[in-house]
Amino acid sequence: MRDLDINQVPSGEGEEEWTTASMEDEDESNNINGVPPRKKLRLTKEQSRLLEESFRQNHTLNPKQKEVLAMQLKLKARQVEVWFQNRRARYDNATVVLLTRFGLK
Repeated sequence: MRDLDINQVPSGEGEEEWTTASMEDEDESNNINGVPPRKKLRLTKEQSRLLEESFRQNHTLNPKQKEVLAMQLKLKARQVEVWFQNRRARYDNATVVLLTRFGLK
């Protein structure tokens, strides 16, 4: 397995890109209990498009919808669940900012 720079941009469309910090560049004392940092999945443009489209239709998914969407995207159901949680948080935050900006809150 190759090490990738955490600041590296995904190399192309249709590829999943994993980012990790190089173990050679890090002192083990920077890791919690000597455990390397988690890998972060970079979604493809198509995966992002489908997730956003699903979010526009419904801000929450039932377990069956989550499983179906995860299978379509070739992701784990938990990854889809976390993406929706994060997207709802960004949506709620943007709504508060807009309401505050226009003096409605």
